[in-house]
Amino acid sequence: MTAWAGDFTYDFLRELFAIARERGDVRLLADGIDAPGLIVRHDIDLSLERAVAVGAAEAEAGVRATFLVMVDSPLYRLDSRPSRAALDALRAQGHDVGLHMDLGPRGEVPGLVIEDIAPEVEACRERLASVLAEDVRSISFHRPPDPLVAALGPVAAVCGMVNAYADPLMRCYLADSAGAWRHGDPRPMLRRPPCDTVQLLIHPFWWGDEHLSGADRLEAFYRQQVGGLAPFDALAFDRTLANVVRRARRTGLLSREAATASSPAPGPTAAAEPTR
Repeated sequence: MTAWAGDFTYDFLRELFAIARERGDVRLLADGIDAPGLIVRHDIDLSLERAVAVGAAEAEAGVRATFLVMVDSPLYRLDSRPSRAALDALRAQGHDVGLHMDLGPRGEVPGLVIEDIAPEVEACRERLASVLAEDVRSISFHRPPDPLVAALGPVAAVCGMVNAYADPLMRCYLADSAGAWRHGDPRPMLRRPPCDTVQLLIHPFWWGDEHLSGADRLEAFYRQQVGGLAPFDALAFDRTLANVVRRARRTGLLSREAATASSPAPGPTAAAEPTR
């Protein structure tokens, strides 16, 4: 099925939430893997500010969602004053906050079992619990590679947290990863789901008052964040952004790559522009 990126506005999100309310069985991820219903899940990779905006739209629609945050994000500090205020706002909106875990290369080890990663997961769970001053009840993983997915499938919980990648929650799974719905327009499945349990993954970063492509959304965020930075610091941020979001490129990089691809190869005395 062709990926779909036709509308990433808050108005379209409200349409999705209205469909969710029609179902009447929206529930939290923390409620477990066996209960039927629609789970609205948000992985926060880039911006807690965008998360609060989406949370407000959901609260207005009467939808409770699960927001999963990183404790070691390179793009936001969980224990900073703005981050704590954002977490407080999400909970005041009626939402649940869980752990979004990035294992990096550790998740790529062949034959991986959950016990191998438990100490690292537990340490992050305890850190988030200390920030929230409450227990952490659910977990998702950032870009889980195949060995990690295989290990997670049969497992209902990881370190006492409900596992978003448990097999029963992945049978009907809709995700807007990298600013596109990988299985097409999500509305038909939301209206007529083939399973009792549907998991809807929405990354708040890709949404706004006006529709933008994923590349344009990344470009706008990049320019907002590097304004006033020295060139070296701007380059460092650009590399961090590219590492966190690997399936999408900002418009400026795409234009630069296209220009490089269409230009002749440098002569023996010319310096080729370094790649990122």
